[in-house]
Amino acid sequence: MSATHLLPCVCGRKLPVSTTQAGEVVPCECGASLTVPNLSELSKLELASAAPAGRKRRKRPWSKRQGWILLGAFVVAGAAGLLAFLYLTRPRLADIESLRPIQVWSVWQDLRRGPDRNLSLAEQRFLEMLGIHRVWQTALLAAAVAGIILMALAYAIPDPQSLHRADSRPREPRI
Repeated sequence: MSATHLLPCVCGRKLPVSTTQAGEVVPCECGASLTVPNLSELSKLELASAAPAGRKRRKRPWSKRQGWILLGAFVVAGAAGLLAFLYLTRPRLADIESLRPIQVWSVWQDLRRGPDRNLSLAEQRFLEMLGIHRVWQTALLAAAVAGIILMALAYAIPDPQSLHRADSRPREPRI
């Protein structure tokens, strides 16, 4: 790790420069171009402290509120994607137009017997798959609703940074 030194400018500012910048030209905010001295002269300059007192603390890029909103959005997007997949892969009955005549006759005979008849193994399997599909669909809809509620709650909670800014404003005296 290279040491950081403070290079004085004619305007009075001190620019932080590292030892790796020796011999380079760096611009100051006032517009002056300063040449960073070689290593032996650079070591004679004032060392920059690790955390200067006048330096502002970096603002966090994300607040917890924004993180919860993003999490809710991911939950909703994931549930929507899986719901689309379930819709495309849902169990379907065979199209009557694609069946052979003997299969159509068999379907007709089943329909004539009514809903109290004994179901064939294929029909039982179809109804079981349809039930599983509906359970997953309900669970994913519940997850999407939970994601929307999470986003709404996170949006409704005030941002702590805005509260600090509001508290620091001078208040007008009440009469």
